[in-house]
Amino acid sequence: MKRLNRHVLSVGLLFGMSLCGCATVKDKPGSVAKSRPGAVAKGSNSLALWKDGRSGTWKYYGSKAMTWDAAEKTCANLALKTKRRWRLPAPKEIRKTSSVIASSKNLSFGWMQLGNVWTAQWDAGGAFPRSVYLDFNDRRLYSTRTDATMHVMCVRTDDGKGSVVWRDGLDLEYRYMVKRMNWIDANNACKKLANTRKQPWRMPTTEELQVAIRRGIQTEKNRAYGRDFLNYTWSNVIESKINSSKVYAVNLHDKRELLETASSKMSVLCVRSLSH
Repeated sequence: MKRLNRHVLSVGLLFGMSLCGCATVKDKPGSVAKSRPGAVAKGSNSLALWKDGRSGTWKYYGSKAMTWDAAEKTCANLALKTKRRWRLPAPKEIRKTSSVIASSKNLSFGWMQLGNVWTAQWDAGGAFPRSVYLDFNDRRLYSTRTDATMHVMCVRTDDGKGSVVWRDGLDLEYRYMVKRMNWIDANNACKKLANTRKQPWRMPTTEELQVAIRRGIQTEKNRAYGRDFLNYTWSNVIESKINSSKVYAVNLHDKRELLETASSKMSVLCVRSLSH
């Protein structure tokens, strides 16, 4: 086996992975294992569909390796086209299912050499954005720069029957806007929702997002979108410096707060009080 070139990840990324129950994430070169000859139908847009009763429905784009941004866009376009919530899989999700995906139980593409496949986890800290991927050869999770190219799987789990609304059990209701946006677009989306619904929808504070994490917004307690891997999510808290263009975002998996430029794209939640 080719020797892996391992590096030390940031403490935050390791902590985030420990929270999701995954194996320790390690670095290695972002190479992509090639599929066996004849494994994919002819055509660059070929894909294979497989449904597992426990983990959801999976689509594998085996004919083309992509960067992480392109992979996320591929799943988002599939969701838009089919009007179903297709997305990149969470690290824990794909690792737990990997032994079944790559087996004779999966007649669609289980017989292929799947190589390295992107997950939904990414980290904006450091000089370059990084993301986590699964190596189907050893079933372990690694991290590399998001501009590396990997294979892509999209997954759909309709736990909440398409709902995007979740209540925290206290007084707040959260609506997931499904796609990542920059802060200005996110703020406008919540304002538009308020005007359309005639309800007090707005962007959440960092404190509200921290409470939502403790209440299980990214766990099975949230059957609407708890299995969507949201990562960093915009708050309405702007940096206190005059004329600052930075806003705080909260990682819904490890509680970290990140001060990021408003032009960056993050997950979006709108919130409203049920008592007003």
